Amino acid sequence: MKIHFGFTRLYKIIRRNYLYIRYKFIKKIYNPTEGINYLSKNDASTLIRALRKGGAKIGDNVDIQIPILFHQVKDFKKLTIGNNSHIGKTTFLDLSDAIIIGNRVTISMGSMLITHIDVGASGLSMKYPKKKDKVIIGDDSYLGCQTTILAGVKLGSNNLVAAKSLVLHSTPDSVLIAGIPARIIKNV
Repeated sequence: MKIHFGFTRLYKIIRRNYLYIRYKFIKKIYNPTEGINYLSKNDASTLIRALRKGGAKIGDNVDIQIPILFHQVKDFKKLTIGNNSHIGKTTFLDLSDAIIIGNRVTISMGSMLITHIDVGASGLSMKYPKKKDKVIIGDDSYLGCQTTILAGVKLGSNNLVAAKSLVLHSTPDSVLIAGIPARIIKNV
């Protein structure tokens, strides 16, 4: 039994190191986004290690489920995740500006945190110019499945965001918000 445990442990160590070396190679050949997106499909513990080395501030006992997608990555200094937080599968993190996730936050699968808006070269750009602003999620908050948080939003602490909500505006502490666009339903 101990021999099997030893081989399993050794395999995991070798695999993590292989993935990290491959990440560094892809990052150097292509760009940081491609490298991290490679890791984000393969191994959560190696992903967290690479994010920390890239400048992200990640607390203790953080659980990141893979796959996860990063967008507009120049470096990871714009990403902060507090202690005991969970980020679900297929979450989309746009790092054009800062994303600050508090302690004990749960972001359910398929959610999107978007820090920029750019309509491109279309005629709409006169009415809707490029915008870039941070997203802040307060401590002890919960984002339901497929929630979208747009640039400039600051969610207060102890917030509950219903599944598939589109959050356009900042919210106070201890509220339930839901809808498209999201609005305050009640205090919690």
